[in-house]
Amino acid sequence: MSRLQIQGKIPFQEAQSHDTEECIINPDSCALFRMLPANAKEYARNYPHLLEYLHIFPVDEFGIPLFFSELKRDLKGIKDPNLIYPAKPPIFIHIFFDPNDVRNFYIPIEPSFLHNIGKLLPAIEYRLVDLLDALEEDPVTPEERTAVLKRLLRQVMYIKKPGVAIDPALLKIEGPKGLGDKFKTFLTTDLTAKEEPGAERIFADVPHLSDGRIIVSPQEFEAVEYQMVRDKIDVGVLYPFISDNFIEDITCNGLGPIFIEHKIFKGLKSVVGFDQESVLDDFCIKLAEKSRRPITYRNPIVDATLPDGSRINIVYSTEISRQGSNFTIRKAMDDVISITKLVEFGTCSYSLAAYLWICIENGMSLFMSGETASG
Repeated sequence: MSRLQIQGKIPFQEAQSHDTEECIINPDSCALFRMLPANAKEYARNYPHLLEYLHIFPVDEFGIPLFFSELKRDLKGIKDPNLIYPAKPPIFIHIFFDPNDVRNFYIPIEPSFLHNIGKLLPAIEYRLVDLLDALEEDPVTPEERTAVLKRLLRQVMYIKKPGVAIDPALLKIEGPKGLGDKFKTFLTTDLTAKEEPGAERIFADVPHLSDGRIIVSPQEFEAVEYQMVRDKIDVGVLYPFISDNFIEDITCNGLGPIFIEHKIFKGLKSVVGFDQESVLDDFCIKLAEKSRRPITYRNPIVDATLPDGSRINIVYSTEISRQGSNFTIRKAMDDVISITKLVEFGTCSYSLAAYLWICIENGMSLFMSGETASG
């Protein structure tokens, strides 16, 4: 298994665990797995990266997080929250309290969250280029592009099963060439062709087969596949936030953490953020491209709509904002809250709801006054 590495800044001291790999292979033999409630066991069995995360979480200090298949609004008043709920599979969200701040932590648990796949990605992308150049089909929709990318990823990676040795024939590497072979190579080589830079350096520390396929563990494969689709087709590091139906607003005020407004837990700070201006600038450019409203120094402010319908405002560069590039996203609601739900929430009474119904039925105009999203 690859060395675990947090893709973000976790707000607790990482627990030391030496049996994580064995627990992933055989969860029933894992003491931590056996301590989980029934719904958490099902999640951990189907999504091993969740069990990996629980192994680095200090349960001895904070206890096992509560697991909720669906959040209820009565959780709004919970003190010192320590709970996990599913967003869009395979993403889970950990809400964890911060005793030193009014904002608690929002921790997205993704397949790539704990795996250091940074060295693998350049080699995988290098192999993908050749396959993409030879691709005859022209995928248009996100679903088609995702299917093609996943298929190509399986062609450039070799998944090594735990405890199973790799066939020596796959690892066979040609020995040093003799003088005759070197002379033949010289005669058949185009000396005017430019050598592709960096190939040897890219593959130097990456385990691969003789046919060029990169050797990965099952967990590394899941991490790579998830992150490649997330970054190449979806909205990158914002994907967990967009996938969480309980988020209303996403805000990046410049360098530092991403802040969110949660329907139940209100203002939260994410462990995901930006610590380099150049990275943030590039990300804002890509966000603008996703919304088909390119952003430039000549056009540094963009109001647009993301593919999922969310509204986004982007401000680019320190020339416009002292804190640098920033963005705000207003999430599109999947399900509009009905008037009966508003009554249940205590937003209005049945009498007021009936009055509004009569007003609208008779074609009257209404002014909604209040904070963001009051309308």
